[in-house]
Formats: sequence, structure tokens, C-alpha cells
Amino acid sequence: MIGPQGYIGKYRKLHLWFEEKLFFEPGNTGLPVFKMPFGRLGMMICYDMWFPELPRIYTSLGVDLLVIPTNWPKSRESNQLVDISDKIIISHSNINGIFIAACDRVGEERGVVFKGRSIITSNHGAVIDGPASATSEEIVKARCNLSDARKKQSSELNNILGDRRTDVYDQTLGYLCR
Repeated sequence: MIGPQGYIGKYRKLHLWFEEKLFFEPGNTGLPVFKMPFGRLGMMICYDMWFPELPRIYTSLGVDLLVIPTNWPKSRESNQLVDISDKIIISHSNINGIFIAACDRVGEERGVVFKGRSIITSNHGAVIDGPASATSEEIVKARCNLSDARKKQSSELNNILGDRRTDVYDQTLGYLCR
């Protein structure tokens, strides 16, 4: 992760997709939380998004905004992948009460067409910008009050984190903070 002042820290992709497994090792940095002046950030890369444990663990670690750079390919059979990935991001935001910014590239490289459609969601799962174009470069941006992600009370009697049954499973789903 790089900010206005330079290097902030690193995250290494945990879940390798397809032939990545032939050339790379899975990440070994755990799930770092980057404390910035404007909020606490977590990161996942591409295929990591398909594992619901990661956003939940990041939520329990206090993340306000989850950033997800991706290289999602467009489905060859249909546009189903576009619909599913958008819905998964919206769901992760809603059920975890966090903001998410997922950015994908557009165009084609070595026979792979990328789906584009970068998106930013609120801590309630509302789309606050995007999805961006599927065919041309487009910037998505939104003003977010990241402190809203710290309010986990979903109703008078319900709290996203407080209602968890930690007598059945532990607070971070067995994740050992490094």
C-alpha cells in the first residue's frame, strides 16, 4: 500500500487463482490493518474476495474500508460474473458494516478480457459510486465518512459484532493476529 508520503505497508494475496498456483506462493503477511489519518484500511487482492472469512475477520479487527484491486476476467459464457462479483461486494459491505472499494481493469491482455466495473459501497451495502464502465477506463470516487463503519448497531436490539456467537466460534474465526 502506498500513500501520499510513500510506502505504508504490504499485503500478499492469500488465495491463488488457477495457474497462479503453478508459479507463486500464497501470501504470508496475514491480514494487516493499515491505520491511516482518515481510517483503518484492510486489503484483499482479486480472488481473495470470494472467501467471506476475510472481510469478517477484517471487520473484527476494526477495519473501516476494505480495498480490493482485481483482475477479474469477464465470463466467456455470459455476463454472470459481473452480476455475481458486484453482489458479493455489496453483501460483504452490508453484512460486515464496512466500506469497500473494488477496482478492476478493462480491456484485453493475452486473450483475457477484463470486466471492469469498479465499484464503491457504503457500510450498509449501498453502491455509492459505480459500477464503472465495462469497456473503457473510468474513475470511481466517493466521499465517505469512514467512522460510520464503526457503528455496528443495526437496530435497537441488534449489533453486527455484538450478536456473534463467540461461544460457538471465536471472535476472529480462529485467525491468529500476526
